[in-house]
Amino acid sequence: KIQGLKNADIQINKADHVLLWADGDVTAITSIAYCRFSLGNIKKLEFNSQGTAIGWINENTFIKGRIAELIIDGNYSHNHNVFYNPTFENTTIQIKKGSNNVFYDCRLEGTNTITFYSGTHDNRIFRSWYSSPGLYLRQTVTTNYTDNGKNNIVCNTLDWAFNHRKIFELNN
Repeated sequence: KIQGLKNADIQINKADHVLLWADGDVTAITSIAYCRFSLGNIKKLEFNSQGTAIGWINENTFIKGRIAELIIDGNYSHNHNVFYNPTFENTTIQIKKGSNNVFYDCRLEGTNTITFYSGTHDNRIFRSWYSSPGLYLRQTVTTNYTDNGKNNIVCNTLDWAFNHRKIFELNN
């Protein structure tokens, strides 16, 4: 159980259950924000909050991680969390309370169940890897997901992952 962190740098190599917890009624643990989490093998990663006042988990960065179950829930729409290069293999992802969370360069393998609940919006999961890529034409492998919210998307970006773009600024 992790609570009340601000601007922390946390490394979790292996865990059965990591609970990011916020309680809006307790001043010291009303939120978790602006942290960087380096993840290893995590069986269950859960965001949750409670309280009559809001408890929020916002603007955190998650690096890597093999995650078997992801739940984002609580009394607030946890938002603007960014995941870089997570692995989801036969994973259940339930975003029950969340908006504007972004998952870049995801390895989605096996059968994943992805559900965005009502009240969620503008979450993005960018898939860049799948097993046996030689069996498929690019951009033809789609990930099934359920969007009961608004404008949540899971898309295949394999070509983006292999396309290296550079921006140069020329200043005379």
